[in-house]
Amino acid sequence: MSSAFVSKSIHIDESVYPLSAGISVIKSEELIKLDTLATLESKAVKKVKTYASKLVDEHVKAAQADIQQQIEQGWQHINQWQADTLALRESYLANLEHSVVDIVNSVVGQLLNEATDQQKVASLVRQLAECKTAPAQGKLHCNPSRANAVRAALSSQRLMWEIASDPSLDVDALRLTSPNGEFTIDWQQAVELLFIDQSKLGL
Repeated sequence: MSSAFVSKSIHIDESVYPLSAGISVIKSEELIKLDTLATLESKAVKKVKTYASKLVDEHVKAAQADIQQQIEQGWQHINQWQADTLALRESYLANLEHSVVDIVNSVVGQLLNEATDQQKVASLVRQLAECKTAPAQGKLHCNPSRANAVRAALSSQRLMWEIASDPSLDVDALRLTSPNGEFTIDWQQAVELLFIDQSKLGL
């Protein structure tokens, strides 16, 4: 076999079978592309994470604001409920006090209307005796029709006041005179002191 034949037999067409140098060039280009894609992917992932983090923060802030608003509304409802409850309680107590005062005044009025003349005089004498400035010695003026009742009241109270009849005095009035001054009291005045004045209680 001639050398020319051998030479032609081992000839390699580079268009069909690229040389190793060509293969290396192709691999380098592919790697560059892959690196570029990896870089782009990394940037995209970073942007996505940043955007996702931003969305999460916004949702968290919105949720916190909503929760805070709900808490404030809850406190407003509680405060309003407390105010309504207090107003209802005060109204109830006012009505209750008003009713109690009416009952007390009604009972007192009934008892006073049923009081006998002796009881009226005894009550008036007792009020005079309980006065801090009441004298140990004095003269008690009364209507002549009440002299016996006054005498009995003075005896029960162990008072040494002298009885003096005064026709000008009302049957339910007494006047005590002494060096300390003069004290006058009547049944109507005593009755008014026993009744509860609703206007003074703010009812």
